[in-house]
Amino acid sequence: MSTQAAPDLSTRERIAVTAARLFSEHGFAGVSMRDIAEAVGVKAASLYNHFDDKESLYFAALAQAFDHPIRLVDQALQAPGTPRQRLTGLVTALVEAVAGDPVSARLLQRELVDGGPGRMERIAQELMRPPFDRIKAVLSELAPALDGGRVAAYLIATVHGYLSLLPLVPMLDSGLTTDPGQFAEDLSGELLAWLAGRQR
Repeated sequence: MSTQAAPDLSTRERIAVTAARLFSEHGFAGVSMRDIAEAVGVKAASLYNHFDDKESLYFAALAQAFDHPIRLVDQALQAPGTPRQRLTGLVTALVEAVAGDPVSARLLQRELVDGGPGRMERIAQELMRPPFDRIKAVLSELAPALDGGRVAAYLIATVHGYLSLLPLVPMLDSGLTTDPGQFAEDLSGELLAWLAGRQR
């Protein structure tokens, strides 16, 4: 689901989508419940009909923002094909998820900088661990001799890092692509070649 509010969403979903956008722009500390209520068009007190406090609203906003990227990855992992084909689909889905939804990418970056250990642990276990484990399983199937978790972490970090640097990329090297689709294709080929080389 996009993090843009749509008219067919429930009030709770509209609040979470709007909160995700505001938190991604201003951080947890920079957004008040009143700010969110004004942006949604409801009274601040009515937010508490849906969420116990700002922390629970924040986590719901994170879950709402990460829902679409996680579903893209899951669809790629469940697609038919060889492990190599599924890996190519996975890389494409990861790139599309990050490049196509700046709200979730910014929320993750803010959380990495500003989040406390308790909140980070909850995000890791409840939101990110399930898709991470599925990515790890595909990589382990493709390259059983390698540590699938390590390769999964490398892959996710590469996608997030490259796309975060996209405005700087042409200034660093004019030969580097700024097209997310081309980046996904290049990364898939290089990752498959690297995995094949490590298996020898």
